Amino acid sequence: MEYNEKLRELRIQNNMSQEQLAEQLHVTRQTVSKWEQGINQPDIYTLKQYATIFNITIDELVCDVERQDNKPEIKRHKASKILFLISTLLYIFSVLVVFILWRFLQDTIPGHYNVDGVIDRYANKAEILLHLISLTVLYAISLSTFLIGKKNLGKPVPNLSTVSYIVIFSTVLAAQIGYLIFMMCLYVPCLIQDSVMSFIYCMVGDLIFVMGIATHPSITPQNTVLGMRTNFTLTNVEAWKKINNVSSICMAVSALIMITINMIFVQFWVALASPAILIITLVAVFIYHEVLRKQMLRNK
Repeated sequence: MEYNEKLRELRIQNNMSQEQLAEQLHVTRQTVSKWEQGINQPDIYTLKQYATIFNITIDELVCDVERQDNKPEIKRHKASKILFLISTLLYIFSVLVVFILWRFLQDTIPGHYNVDGVIDRYANKAEILLHLISLTVLYAISLSTFLIGKKNLGKPVPNLSTVSYIVIFSTVLAAQIGYLIFMMCLYVPCLIQDSVMSFIYCMVGDLIFVMGIATHPSITPQNTVLGMRTNFTLTNVEAWKKINNVSSICMAVSALIMITINMIFVQFWVALASPAILIITLVAVFIYHEVLRKQMLRNK
């Protein structure tokens, strides 16, 4: 756990808002927010006040965090958790790509190439679904590696250092990305000629769907990189969770709607109407953001 995360966790565990803590520390709410985001750090006098308020020692507040984070098994688990999440998102994205390609491919596609790069067999486009097996095998390697590490968390695992885990996951990630590029290069030239626009919007929808999953607050904690980042959400943990929960769900649902209508109605006007779905989603999330912000301001 990072130092700033420890400060935020202590406040939340004690059911205190940033405003309440700031009042006891005789600082502004913005100052507390910056400490919890890791932008600034409190001085030694403030740390003593923290320790008094939360009834812990300074050693428990600072040193324990450093000791825990420096344990090899903790480092290994944190690294593998991040890489496993990326692998999972890549797997979801790639599976949807297979079905999108299947929808827009011509009925007959190249089935095999000889050593000279010449097509020597044609096949039905349904054969593209066989790629799901390869993608699932790659993901299974990633999943099993993560589960082994999680099962052995807290005890050393012979021959599986942090570097070993990173190498395994990096290899799987490289294979997943390489396989995705291979499929796109192989099948995009075989798309139905009049369906290119619908195919592009389906791919955009696929990307938005995965981003919607990635930005859910249960996956992505309060940060300044991913999620709906406003002054309101970055200074209020509850607001961050509520707004990004709604934003994540809305993004995923709107992306699936966009993919579905473009796969069913392969027409140019449908493809052009797709951005309207995203605009409606953004407006809905913004309205919820403002309603929640005003509600919390009234409740202060």
